[in-house]
Amino acid sequence: MFDSVLLITVLIILGLAVVGSVLRARRRDICLKNFSGYLVYLRMKDGKQVWGQLRSEATGIELSYRQDHFDNDGHIESSYVVFKSEYPNIHLLVRFKDELTERNARRRERTLKRSYRPNPARRARRRVRNAFNLLRDAFSQALTAVIAAASKTGPAGVASQQKTMGQTGTELVEWFGNAYDPILEHHIGRRVVLEVKSPEGQKLEYVGVFREYSPDYLEVMDVNFVDGGMTRQVDLLIPRAHGVVRHAGEPVGVKVAEPSIPRPALLDDPSEPETTVAV
Repeated sequence: MFDSVLLITVLIILGLAVVGSVLRARRRDICLKNFSGYLVYLRMKDGKQVWGQLRSEATGIELSYRQDHFDNDGHIESSYVVFKSEYPNIHLLVRFKDELTERNARRRERTLKRSYRPNPARRARRRVRNAFNLLRDAFSQALTAVIAAASKTGPAGVASQQKTMGQTGTELVEWFGNAYDPILEHHIGRRVVLEVKSPEGQKLEYVGVFREYSPDYLEVMDVNFVDGGMTRQVDLLIPRAHGVVRHAGEPVGVKVAEPSIPRPALLDDPSEPETTVAV
């Protein structure tokens, strides 16, 4: 009997440790995750510019170069790493449509079609997620109460792990949730005007389809981006520390919620103002 109780206690503690570790290791910023696997241009606030295929992890991002780079000391560098603690130094991340592989271009186009004025099913899934976010504190408190009760009636030794159990439960709740902002939610899937403060203090504007947001980033697709005097189609990730959704970009009077209204052309829309940035 003693051996069985001890085994159950060990398994519970081990299970909690494993679940907590997995959740912490796999929790990534949803906007950075959306850019993962794509060729991305990164600009830091100090002016440093990096091109590479982005890989997003819980602790940071890595941009892998398309070819080896030799620095001034003569050694090879094949990637650039930005740790999570360095995210405040990021100015923007840009995904150029004409730089993508054929496979990633098709993947991006599917994402854009699904994101712009999403159908009722996609909006319903988002509403469910938002409802969970609104009730996240209630779920967390209920889970804490259940864990406290289980620790008192469970095998000896489990009670001492109540703090660990509570922490794992909180991580589990946060795993399914995300940032929620009622103003930003109203503009998801619609054209917006994004206002960005440059490192030099200028206010720049970008017009595009607002796809997603997180506690740290805003994701906008299908932007006219002036690069070296040439307008190119891009998608942007802008840190919320210096970027805000400033205006709705849909024409006045258009009922964007009605699925029966024909969608306007996404590309080369002459009514869209060009947006500029110094690169």
